[in-house]
Amino acid sequence: MPVVCAYCGKLFSSFNIYKRHLKIIHSKCLTGDKLVCGQEGCPLDYLSMLALQRHISRHHKSCSDDTGTDLTLPIEEVSVVSNGNDVMNTLSQTDDGEECEEHVENFPFNVSDEIRTKGAIDDAAHFVARLRSNPKIPLSVTAEIVDACKDMFASTMSSLRLQTAALLHQNDVKCDSGTKLLDTMSVLENPFTGLETECKQTEYFRRNGYYVAPHTFTIGQKICPVHTIDGFAYRTKLLTAEYVTLTDVLRLFLQLPGVLDEVIAYLKCDDSEDCLIRDFKDGSLWKNHPVRLKYEGVPNAVVIPVFDFFDDLETANPLGSHSGVHKIGCKYTIVKAFKPSCNSKLDNLILNMVFRSKDRAVVSNQQLLDIYLSEMSQLETCGFHLEVNGTEYQIFVCLVQVTGDNLGLNSILGFVESFTATYCCRQCKVKRDDFGNNLTESADVLRCRENYDHDVSIHNCSVTGIKEDCCYNNIPSFHVSQNVY
Repeated sequence: MPVVCAYCGKLFSSFNIYKRHLKIIHSKCLTGDKLVCGQEGCPLDYLSMLALQRHISRHHKSCSDDTGTDLTLPIEEVSVVSNGNDVMNTLSQTDDGEECEEHVENFPFNVSDEIRTKGAIDDAAHFVARLRSNPKIPLSVTAEIVDACKDMFASTMSSLRLQTAALLHQNDVKCDSGTKLLDTMSVLENPFTGLETECKQTEYFRRNGYYVAPHTFTIGQKICPVHTIDGFAYRTKLLTAEYVTLTDVLRLFLQLPGVLDEVIAYLKCDDSEDCLIRDFKDGSLWKNHPVRLKYEGVPNAVVIPVFDFFDDLETANPLGSHSGVHKIGCKYTIVKAFKPSCNSKLDNLILNMVFRSKDRAVVSNQQLLDIYLSEMSQLETCGFHLEVNGTEYQIFVCLVQVTGDNLGLNSILGFVESFTATYCCRQCKVKRDDFGNNLTESADVLRCRENYDHDVSIHNCSVTGIKEDCCYNNIPSFHVSQNVY
C-alpha cells in the first residue's frame, strides 16, 4: 500500500518505510505527536503511529502520487524482508547509487523459510519471553520495548542493507553469498515478525511448544441479585477457575535437552549411606512409596514425586476497604526430582490452578479440585508415554506431599480454619488448651487413617477438627494423615 507523506508529499511503498521517514526527517515521535493523515487530502490526525496505520489501511486502501504514476501494490506484497535474487536482478539494471537505493526501497519483499531458520526470529522470541516473564515489567511496557527495538533494527539494518546492495552493485558482485547476505540483513530489519502484539506472541509460543495455555472450567454456580428497571432480580452465575494441565507441562519440560537425564540420575543417586536426609528422596516416605517400589526394576519406567503448594494472595490492598474482594487462590506443583539448588528457584514452580477465593465458600474442595485429582490419579496409575533421544519412557507422577501455611493447608484439606477451635491441629488431636503442656510426641494422639476415618464419620468439627473428608484422599497412594506436614 503506497503512502504519501502528509508533510513533504514524498511517496513510499509501505507504511514501515513511511514511519521511518516521519521519525528521521520530520522528527515525529511514535506516540504523543499529532500525526496528520494527508492521504487523498484527509485532514484527520492521530496521536500514535499504530492508530494512523489502522486509519490508512481501513479508509485509504489505494492511493497514487500527484503525477498519476500507478504504485498501488497490495499490502500483502510489502514486507521488510527481501528476496535476495530479485534485489540483485533489479540492481543489475541500475546505473548509480541513488537509483539503486530507490529500487531497493520500493521493491516488494517476501519471507523465505530458509532465512527464518537462521535463528533471528527465535532470538527475538527469546528476548520477548524474558521480558514477559519478568514480574517487574508490565505487558504494556513490553509492547513499547518491542516497538522501540523494531524501529532501532529497521532504521539501522535498512541503511546498512541499502549501502551493502549498492556496494555489491558497484563492484558487479553477483553470487549466492551476496544474495544470502542481503537476505540475512532483510531478516534483521525486523526480527520481531510475528511477535508484534501480545496475541501473536502467545500464539508463537504455543505453536512452538514454549507455552501451555490454561483452560477455563466450571466449578459450580451461585444465585446473584442484579438491578433491573423493576427493582431486583436473581440470576444464576457460573463459577469458573483456570487450570493448566500438568501432563502437558511435564511432557514439554522433560523433553528439554538433558532434563530427563538429570531427573533419572538424581532419583537413582543414593546419598543415605551417611544417614543424612538432604532432600525428600532420602526420607522413608519416598523410599517406601508403593508406586516407586512397584516400578523400581522396570526398564525405562520413571516415577517422579511432586509436591503441591497452595496459598491465597491478595491482589488489592490487604488493609483497605476492599480487602478479600479480589483475593485469589493459587496452586502450584513442585517437581521433587531435581537438586535443592534447582527447586529453590521460583522459576521452577509450575502454576497449576487459579480461582477466586470467595468461590470456595460456595463450592466444596472436591468440586474445585476434581479435575486435578482425576489427572493425578491417571498420572499415578497409567502415566504417559515420552520419547527422548530415540528411547521410549513411561513416566509416572505421584503426589507425595501438600505444603503451604497453616491457614492454606487447613482450608484446602478440610480441617477447621479457626485456630481458636478446640481441635485445630491437623497432625494430632490434642486440645488447644493443652498445647503448652504437651512437650513430647505421643502416638496415641497422632492422626492416622483409622481415627481420621472415624472422625469423618462423626460429622462434627467441634469434637474432631475436621470439616469434610479430604478430597486428596481420592488419589490412590495419598492420605492426609501421612502426606501432609
